Amino acid sequence: MATASAIISGEEAVAAFGKVSTGHAGKEEAGAPLAAVSVGTDAEAAVEPRLGEISLITPDDEEAVARFYAGFEREARSIEFWRQRLLLWWRDNPAYCEDWPRGVKMIEGGRIVGVISAIPTRIRHEGRETIAASLTTWRVEKSHRSGSLVMFEAVLAHHARRTIIDGTPTPDVVHILKHFGFHRPHEHFTATRFVCNWWRVFMRGHGGRPPVLGSSRIYLDGQPAAPGQVEPLVDALWARTRHQFDMVAVRDSAHLQWFCCFGRLPGRFGVVITDGAGAAIAVAVGMDMGGGVAWLVDVWCDFSQPAALAAVVARSRWHTRRLGFHSLWVPHFHPAVAAACGPVRSHSIPMSAFFKSPASQNGKHLLSYWPVASGDFGV
Repeated sequence: MATASAIISGEEAVAAFGKVSTGHAGKEEAGAPLAAVSVGTDAEAAVEPRLGEISLITPDDEEAVARFYAGFEREARSIEFWRQRLLLWWRDNPAYCEDWPRGVKMIEGGRIVGVISAIPTRIRHEGRETIAASLTTWRVEKSHRSGSLVMFEAVLAHHARRTIIDGTPTPDVVHILKHFGFHRPHEHFTATRFVCNWWRVFMRGHGGRPPVLGSSRIYLDGQPAAPGQVEPLVDALWARTRHQFDMVAVRDSAHLQWFCCFGRLPGRFGVVITDGAGAAIAVAVGMDMGGGVAWLVDVWCDFSQPAALAAVVARSRWHTRRLGFHSLWVPHFHPAVAAACGPVRSHSIPMSAFFKSPASQNGKHLLSYWPVASGDFGV
């Protein structure tokens, strides 16, 4: 299950990469020369460019990487947050194995000056389960940003045989992705905004404090549930429905629990719906996006069953209201999701996710079902 996050997003892109100009006036073609790449803002032009030693991140590097991320410019989150984040990305990830290339680091003078990380992501492709790489949190110190492209090439080389995902790059970084053969399946996607509590909308406009999920949780038919209660139900649903698309992210119970960060990070709620016989018919994940707004960042079910989709959307709206949010956004991951949202007005939103795989080099987009808000899976 995926969420809105990124390889380089928002301020992280500015902090990690600076201003990038490709020197191309129109659409970039894969493999076209990056004729004029300038890394760094005008204010940084006087900084002498330097390139440190670039190598793979190893298990022994985790503490140093956490300290680098925590100490980066304009970073407010603690080192403990980053320790937990790295654990979630790698060792506690159900897709992780010991020889996974975790990303690359740049070192000079015995210290880390740049990092780009890679999260393993289980996908199912043409009947076989494999691992994709979701790139995230590309950060380089100002004095070494001339080496940013070299780092990017290095991480691509280590994952050349895999599908590679880049969640929400900035417009400047999009030029680089197109040069390296990344493709965006669609330019835009649509989403429905449900107002779940007009009073809270009013209060928010008058200085009311928005809710904050103090812990992640999973609900089964409207009631709080432990992961063990939903595991067999979610696994059975995945076994029945995994054949619907040629390529899709794995959505079994291990992935649901990992994606919800159960017992660790706040901000998410899982929703599992069953039928009269007690079998799971739909799964969704909501995420606290701040400001009293939640997003339904993933939906999975048998897409030929509109009643299941309608039920999980309705139940997610109910939980959104009960948890204190005023609005729920539901992206239209599939035409059936749009139908389940009913006649409420839809909004067009630019799609940010880019993908690269051996097959995508000839323009074929293999990801036939992928949440439009996908990125580093919210972790």
